[in-house]
Amino acid sequence: MADLTATIITCNEGQTIQACLKSLTWVKEIIIVDSGSSDRTIEICRDYTDKIFHHPWVGFVEQKNFAVSLATHDWILNLDADERVPEELRLAIERELSAPRYNGYWIARRNYFLGRWMRHGGWYPDRVLRLFNRRTGRFGGINPHAYFVMSEGPVGFLNGDLVHLTYRDFSQFIRKQDCYTGISVEGMVENGRRRRSVGSAELMLRPMVKFVQVYLLKRGFLDGMQGLIAALGAACFNFIKYAKLWEAGLSEEPGEGTEDRQARRHSPTKQPVVGEGAGSISGYVQRMDRDSTSQARALQQEGTRVSPLDLLFRPPSVFLERYLRQGGILKGRRGLTLAGLYAGHTFVTYAKLWERYRVNRDV
Repeated sequence: MADLTATIITCNEGQTIQACLKSLTWVKEIIIVDSGSSDRTIEICRDYTDKIFHHPWVGFVEQKNFAVSLATHDWILNLDADERVPEELRLAIERELSAPRYNGYWIARRNYFLGRWMRHGGWYPDRVLRLFNRRTGRFGGINPHAYFVMSEGPVGFLNGDLVHLTYRDFSQFIRKQDCYTGISVEGMVENGRRRRSVGSAELMLRPMVKFVQVYLLKRGFLDGMQGLIAALGAACFNFIKYAKLWEAGLSEEPGEGTEDRQARRHSPTKQPVVGEGAGSISGYVQRMDRDSTSQARALQQEGTRVSPLDLLFRPPSVFLERYLRQGGILKGRRGLTLAGLYAGHTFVTYAKLWERYRVNRDV
């Protein structure tokens, strides 16, 4: 067994953690840092290690650094619960650790999305520094993007890919992106970004730029429908992230912008960004996840099929209907945000409809 500690942070990973742990039986020590699982995560982990620690959630960077601090060995292999170490990568790690030439190693990740290995769109090789000597650095970054920052020594590359099963289904993608965008906003504010500094131009342009970057420049189109859904999903949640940043500053009366004063004239009483009971953007995203599932099921029962053109043109048409024809443009960023969320809802519904047909076909 290698003189190596594997560290994993967990919270309700009962559906993924066992396969991860099975791929780590060759390491000498496995450390689990759990932030309060209510499913079978801890029970499953006990079959593979007795080094299980509870630590209240303080952020991805902080949790990972805490896990590393508990290790017996200096060499660390840091994994997420939805990652697995295949045989080729295990052999490469053991070979390198028998006589280390570097203080850390980049590992390529083979990311799977909706059942497909994503080779383009920036998904591969997606190199991550996950094998390292802990004496040479610590985790840093802006939550939720934690990465090991080396303060000294050379870094090498390992042969073999780390398998990453990103999301069990599209609903999990939505829930995680809702969480990650909220954490990203907190990190942006902590690093000096003003909450109300998001203008209409930025809200409109950022998702379009993200789509072009992922789908065209990084050739996501070569990954078929999964590539298109991934690119549109990246654009959708890029919009939601900056809409949340704007939403976070709605209570800040000083310095109110022109668009917001216009919106207040059209809506004299202060209201949530999203009406109809959702209350907040995050609340709308959660309701969108629930409602789109039933809507996709109904469309499937009607025999509705989904094509790339549906995904590309239905959401923009909904946006234009809400923003221009129904007067959203008169409500400033509030109207723009609402129109964008309705468009996102349409995208999610048709993405789930395609997913339902794919699952039935695979079965």
